[in-house]
Amino acid sequence: MRVGTNPLNPVYALPTVEVRPITPPKFIRDQMDVSDIAGARPKRDWYVDAKTKQTNKIDDIEGTRAKMRHSPRKNSAGYTS
Repeated sequence: MRVGTNPLNPVYALPTVEVRPITPPKFIRDQMDVSDIAGARPKRDWYVDAKTKQTNKIDDIEGTRAKMRHSPRKNSAGYTS
């Protein structure tokens, strides 16, 4: 017979663990940084900032715009039944 334990309601001493907070790794240097090397970055695109004139602008020529097909009557407040 076992002494001090009940087989119908056993008590186990489960292992325990102490949880520590995570410590981040120490930053030494950035291996991918190339800002100190001359010519390591691409050149800026000149055409992004280029100011160009609109070459197909024809607003100042008479007859190049569509006209209103039916103009409203003068002195009319619109359709009323």
